[in-house]
Amino acid sequence: MLPLRLSMVHVRQMVSYCLPPKEEKRERRVSYQGYYGIQNVDRNFDVYTPEEFIQYKREAYRTTNNNQYGADSDVFSQLELESIQNGQFIDWQKELMRTGTIQNHDLTVTGGGEKTKVFVSGNFMKQTGVVPATDFIKGQLRFNLDQEITRWLKVGLNTSLSISTKNDPG
Repeated sequence: MLPLRLSMVHVRQMVSYCLPPKEEKRERRVSYQGYYGIQNVDRNFDVYTPEEFIQYKREAYRTTNNNQYGADSDVFSQLELESIQNGQFIDWQKELMRTGTIQNHDLTVTGGGEKTKVFVSGNFMKQTGVVPATDFIKGQLRFNLDQEITRWLKVGLNTSLSISTKNDPG
């Protein structure tokens, strides 16, 4: 998990500290937007059934051996023979795919006074990929402070922090 956690108390304190003591405070606005969803891959790849694969491998052996069928012990490995005899086959699509999830959360606080404006926002996004070990996590924090010193002089501070972690075996 990312070390990016802001409570509403911390955000309000940040906005309050940034305002000069004599300045009249404007209304603070707090907004949140978020979602959570799932991702699936339709498992409709055109692959051989176990029976089709067995027949395909026998035919491949025949075509490379002067049109002669061979014994299964010549065509298949020992592991393949055991799988055929036991009827235990691997569904690779099922093994390599899963239901992925995605969540995103945005929190924004704005406030200030007549001459001071404050903007604080944070974002957290986490995605677990449909292929295991393909996950992504991202967090962002932004802080803007604008101050009108005189009618002709304004100063501002804009800061942004971003961190992400990508788990990608490829």
